[in-house]
Amino acid sequence: MDALIFLALVTIAVFAGVFTFGRSDVFVIRVSPSGARKHRGNPPRGFVDDCGEIARARKLKSGEIRGVRKRGQVKLQFSSDIAGHQHQPFHNAFALRRRKR
Repeated sequence: MDALIFLALVTIAVFAGVFTFGRSDVFVIRVSPSGARKHRGNPPRGFVDDCGEIARARKLKSGEIRGVRKRGQVKLQFSSDIAGHQHQPFHNAFALRRRKR
């Protein structure tokens, strides 16, 4: 019985740690027909405007772009609403804006 209680406490602690420290989002940008808006965090200056222009040029209806910290660097992750062949212009804009910061 004591082992079962211990296992339950360890499981709860692991889940709490994952949910508390597992968030590595630096920023979140949401794309809609009206443009792009910062939802969370601090993207590089001008990157949200660039995302809006790219989304309009590519005729994107919706989607989400996340800046995620991995191994000390910020990488972009895209929702499934943004097709793989449409990622490159966002990567290019992010690389330009990241250097100017």
